[in-house]
Amino acid sequence: TDPRRTDTDDDGVLDGAEVLAVTDPANSLSPLTNRVLRFDGDTNSYAEAPVQSRFALTNFTIEAAVKPAISWSAAGTVLSRVFPAYGTENYNLGLDASRYPVLSFQSFTGTVTLTSPRAIPVDEWSWLTASYNASTRMLSLLVNGIAVQYASNVNPAVISDLGLVHTRLGAGFNGDLDEVKIWGLAQSTYTTNALTGSEAGLVAYYRMDDGTSMAVSPTNRGQVQDFKAGYSRDWTNDWLNAATLHGNAQFASGPGEATDTDGDGMPDWWELVNGLDPNVNDAAGDLDGDGLSNLNEYLTGN
Repeated sequence: TDPRRTDTDDDGVLDGAEVLAVTDPANSLSPLTNRVLRFDGDTNSYAEAPVQSRFALTNFTIEAAVKPAISWSAAGTVLSRVFPAYGTENYNLGLDASRYPVLSFQSFTGTVTLTSPRAIPVDEWSWLTASYNASTRMLSLLVNGIAVQYASNVNPAVISDLGLVHTRLGAGFNGDLDEVKIWGLAQSTYTTNALTGSEAGLVAYYRMDDGTSMAVSPTNRGQVQDFKAGYSRDWTNDWLNAATLHGNAQFASGPGEATDTDGDGMPDWWELVNGLDPNVNDAAGDLDGDGLSNLNEYLTGN
């Protein structure tokens, strides 16, 4: 752990409390808590990725679980990389004011925009995927794994321009985002499952389950951990590779986080994901036979 910090892994649980609970104070997924990132619809509320060249993408796939609030009324961004001085978009995935998924980017020959023919529902999770393949020059927009719009013969996106560049999640979005995955390659399928972080072509992975003890302020950065392999101990870099919260963006409990039907200390969502029965107290069991009980697997984030 870091003796300069009271919460080394910045998961919202102080190191001392983790030691007493026999969880890992250097692992933000221990104890594992299902969280989402919540936004209030204000364009000044967002999570900003660091200014790093890895986000400048010619080929890309962007995946995100989105849940618009019942009060949705204006367009909002899921993820964008934009040069604001000229409005140049490397990629911009979001929802319009009527909740129609929209994907756009600026090529050397003009702006290309794809809009889904159908809106997604409020207060329900939907999975959005945006993809561009520079070899085939195909731009695609998928909703829940189904292609809803595409464009062919699309020239590659502009990845650099004059002035500052912003890579932001959730600006103007009113609702919840989860499992945001950014790839430096075009994918023809979508992945709703959690990643290990070491997958080929993965650029960034915001699973939103880390939480934070840091207040949102100009002096704090890196509340949203990037779970791409190599960044698990990013606290040693002062969270250089993590995204930073702005405005009223905040972590919130994810679906079913508080529900533990069988009272065995493991929430129902975690038991279902890991092949256990949420109606049977199986805390003392060892499903994978590694000598660690199911409950300890949950508490240590394994």
